[in-house]
Amino acid sequence: MLRPKISIRDAGKQLTRERLMDSAYALFAEFGFKEVSIQQIMKHAQANRATFYLHFNDKLDIAWAITKREAGRQDVHRFKELDAFQSPSLEIIQHWVQCRVDSVSANPSLACVFQEAITTEARFAAEYASYLARVYDRVLVNIAGNQEVRVRPVARSKFVLIVTMMDRFILHSCYHKLNFSGDASIEAMAEMLWEALFSNHPRISEFTAWCAERNEQKELPVG
Repeated sequence: MLRPKISIRDAGKQLTRERLMDSAYALFAEFGFKEVSIQQIMKHAQANRATFYLHFNDKLDIAWAITKREAGRQDVHRFKELDAFQSPSLEIIQHWVQCRVDSVSANPSLACVFQEAITTEARFAAEYASYLARVYDRVLVNIAGNQEVRVRPVARSKFVLIVTMMDRFILHSCYHKLNFSGDASIEAMAEMLWEALFSNHPRISEFTAWCAERNEQKELPVG
């Protein structure tokens, strides 16, 4: 299917919008989200006040647009992969968590800007939490469909909390270089995600048996 042609005027508007976002992203990465003003963004992008507000409502709006541009499509693709799993084992979920961590960690500047915006601006944090809730409702349709209706609100909340925690882990591990016990952290997040999204699945017995077996192995005497 051929894409509809856009006018020169609309193409120019899109280029201007992208230029503003590029300038804001560069400034956020260099000076931090909190320290950058709209005036600085306009100056860097060589745009006037009217042009900025034609495209964005405020600094939070442009920060959210940057987040969606830089990570949104890729993240939605990752969540679609998660939803496509049929009765996944814990090992599969662990691999998925590792892939998402690696993907986000590849852009530490964005991770830092994103987390600063969430930490300093309640409205940004609320928008992100709302976005993750929408991901559960609109992207994880197969997972939600396999859960009992009564448990879905709790499963949704667990999903939002776990992914938020995962993002904080990425920031501290890849940007601040903190050590969280390596693979054990990935395993822990995978276990929580598995329990939140798949524990209502018919293969819950597999999860229970796996946990019991692992606990028995830990209790075995050394030597």
